[in-house]
Amino acid sequence: MSDSLQIVVAKILQSLPEMKRDGNNVLESLWADLIYSENSTSRSGSVLPQADFLPDLAKQLQDSPSEVVADFEEIRRYCKCKLFGPKGRPDLPTSNPPGWSTFFGDWQRIEA
Repeated sequence: MSDSLQIVVAKILQSLPEMKRDGNNVLESLWADLIYSENSTSRSGSVLPQADFLPDLAKQLQDSPSEVVADFEEIRRYCKCKLFGPKGRPDLPTSNPPGWSTFFGDWQRIEA
């Protein structure tokens, strides 16, 4: 698993210079810094924070890959338990949320 992570991190690191040359990406990243809180995923997923975070992650992967893999496994377990139902699908409500019909009309759940 650590080999896969190293490959993914290396690919993203290789694409960062191109992303930083795109003025729209940099501007969006600057706006995200101004608008969103420090722990926001919208802010963290933008170009400039990634340029700071990914080299550190790559170094951690080389120094202690088992710790990084354990961290990612914990994230995976959290996402599966909290965000998705038992079959890996989003755990959606079975009825319309309060006030939903005011904005979106009647909502029908689609069973897969």
